[in-house]
Amino acid sequence: LSATYAIVLLSLATENWRRLVTLGTAAIAAAIGLSATVWLPAMKFIAVSQRASLGSSFSASYSYPPRALLLGLLPYVEGGSKLFSQPSYFGQSNLPEVGLYIGLLPLLAVFAMGSKTWRQWLPAGEQRTWYVIIVVGLVLAIGAGTPLQHLISHIPFYGKQRDQGRNIVDVDFAAAALFAWWVDGGQRRRAKARSDLTAGGVIIAMILAVGIWFVASPSTFWNALRAFPQPSSALGSLRAAVAISAAFALGAAAIVVARSRISRKSWLGLVTGFVLADLAIFSAGSSLLFSQAIPTANNPGQLLQITAKNLSGGRYAVFDPDLFYPGAVVTAGEPDVGIVVGLPSVQGYGAILDGRYAKLTETHSRAFFAPNTLLRGEF
Repeated sequence: LSATYAIVLLSLATENWRRLVTLGTAAIAAAIGLSATVWLPAMKFIAVSQRASLGSSFSASYSYPPRALLLGLLPYVEGGSKLFSQPSYFGQSNLPEVGLYIGLLPLLAVFAMGSKTWRQWLPAGEQRTWYVIIVVGLVLAIGAGTPLQHLISHIPFYGKQRDQGRNIVDVDFAAAALFAWWVDGGQRRRAKARSDLTAGGVIIAMILAVGIWFVASPSTFWNALRAFPQPSSALGSLRAAVAISAAFALGAAAIVVARSRISRKSWLGLVTGFVLADLAIFSAGSSLLFSQAIPTANNPGQLLQITAKNLSGGRYAVFDPDLFYPGAVVTAGEPDVGIVVGLPSVQGYGAILDGRYAKLTETHSRAFFAPNTLLRGEF
């Protein structure tokens, strides 16, 4: 992200390229030196970890699924919102890693500010900078699951990183910057922008189209998202969430219309209130404020209690090969959690650990644990 930003700035200020290169080199050297206490030991450990010899196929896993981009518009369509009493997230990814919702007004700004009119209102190069970062963020996040991975894997250090889909945060960052400029207006003053109205209309149309599809045929909708089908009892809460998004889309369009009709102070108050309400409703129903209750030694959960009573002279394992019940793994007694009640297990989850230890214990296997490995005495 920093390298992309620096390259774009350099391309915009060719007359000052010597100064930019000098300052950039000094900043890079300082950053490398100051952070050496972190990355030097990390590199040493990675060399002996279970990830030392993993190829590009491993780093390509967990790329950002393009279908999940819909969550930037409708963050509730795959469940996970406690505010609407929805079922747990039922998509095939990990909700905290695919969720990219930062509000409808920032999304409106992204759609609107690509116009020639906005380019004239903003400082030179500002528009190009943030749209380039959006494109780079999308390529890095999604490209890991496409033929582009063969190119990405050759990027020094970065190319071997796992979970490259997390680069979707770069898109959010650039969208937030564009939103800040949209609110500021640059040299806009009180002029109207047709692209703002168009962007508002596009967002409303997209939400209505998704809503109609969802109401008409939820099964085909979830099939397109590759989500696990839900019972009819869950449809009501999901429809309510879509309706809330539609209401916010209408509110965003109203703010666009009001921009040139009321005082700037009043308009800024509207924008502030809208953004706070939008993000408050999103956050109030998400794991940002309501995290899953983790079993404790005093309250380990029913399954762990049953396991403790019936486990005699052995060890236990959790078998869920497809992570079909990701929300239930913890309460079922994921081996790492079993430590709190002193239960011996044969597996666990270690994101990065000594390679020999991982090979002998299969600690990293978690969801891919195979009972046959017990028969071979590998634990």
